[in-house]
Amino acid sequence: DWGEWRSKGGQTIVYGVHPTGINYTYPNPGSSAIEIEFSDINWPDDINKPWEQEIAKKALDEISQKWGGPFKTRVTADGETIITGLNEPFWAAKYFNENRVLWEPAERKFYAYDDDTGLWDIKSEDTIKQVISQDILNVGRDLGYPSTQEMRSERLLSAIVKQLRGMVEIKDAFANKGSQGVHCANCYLTFDDTGVIHQHDFSPDFYSRNQSPIEFKELDLEPTQFLEELVKPTLPSEDDRAIFQKYGGMCLYGRNIIQRFMVMYGQAGGGKSTLVNVILNIVGKHNMASLRTGHLNNQFELFRFRAKTLLSGTDVPGNFLSTPGAKVIKGLTGGDTIEAEGKGLNDGVVLQGIFNILITANERLKVALEGDVEAWGRRLLLLEFSSPPPAKKVDRFADKLVEKEGSAILAWFLRGLRDLLKEVKDTGDIALSK
Repeated sequence: DWGEWRSKGGQTIVYGVHPTGINYTYPNPGSSAIEIEFSDINWPDDINKPWEQEIAKKALDEISQKWGGPFKTRVTADGETIITGLNEPFWAAKYFNENRVLWEPAERKFYAYDDDTGLWDIKSEDTIKQVISQDILNVGRDLGYPSTQEMRSERLLSAIVKQLRGMVEIKDAFANKGSQGVHCANCYLTFDDTGVIHQHDFSPDFYSRNQSPIEFKELDLEPTQFLEELVKPTLPSEDDRAIFQKYGGMCLYGRNIIQRFMVMYGQAGGGKSTLVNVILNIVGKHNMASLRTGHLNNQFELFRFRAKTLLSGTDVPGNFLSTPGAKVIKGLTGGDTIEAEGKGLNDGVVLQGIFNILITANERLKVALEGDVEAWGRRLLLLEFSSPPPAKKVDRFADKLVEKEGSAILAWFLRGLRDLLKEVKDTGDIALSK
């Protein structure tokens, strides 16, 4: 029996006769009832909502049918039912039922899907244990078994999490699942075979771990200041601008579909680093890892690249591509399967060599060819910068451009990606000149 519903002095008048015999009437002549969906009502947090309890009970019953009840019990000689333990599979299944999670066995990490961002983010085991522990306490209290609060040991919670791993394991979830596209701040974009862009709502089925912080608005937006004050002065050649636009679009795509890395070299202060910083801001710096060729032979260095899509080396020395580890770059961009070792992991993590790589230098880089001239030639994409530095240096120029024209710069790179996808479809590679 709910009685009358009131909110901040308002009153709901129900048509009919009050139990005292008085007819309900509208307080104002000519007013009419307002119809709303029951699901649109915002209930106070502390109110008891029977229909939600019924839904929750139904879900618990379904879990119990498959995995057994939440508690292990026995009946004493005098007929009293007491709790002797917790049913670990039930609690793992309950967590799985209420949370969209997966276990990546190679990385030995849990990932949870975030509806607000559309991302699969790492979820720590400690966080999962806390939620399960609270669940055990709440259900025990609701069912009249307060003693369950004493059973929530670290050993038990660890055992439940182990059960959960088996229930939600998806091997190579982010390598072999989902549709490749560009994950923007407000939507997910894909391109069809004709180059037409399609805008989608966020979905866990995209299995995305990498999101641009920039909102997509329109594909035809033009970043006037970015082009007139940075791109054109630093890259006077239209062909060079087209190459930069397409490679930047591929960085957004998160997959190196031409198996090349870009080296931007030449005039100090000529805008190379600013251009790269714009790309990093559009792609998202959280999706980037620093490229250190001197460490690439280290067994743990490659593990840093897990869940990254872009590698960057800024203002590198002339011997950057001559170090013993530099040859690994060919595999990182060439589609090779690479094993990376992580500390504390018995098995290595398998990486796909589909990373985009941006390198800037003030001089021509010396390459340790080691008899593999053709392979290096296929991988290198060179942009030379010869324009003099601007007369006036603007502090945080890349950041300010993205703050002002972020969505337009995003659209410009997306148009470059569209052109690149068509070129790869037609020829298998990027067009280096028009």
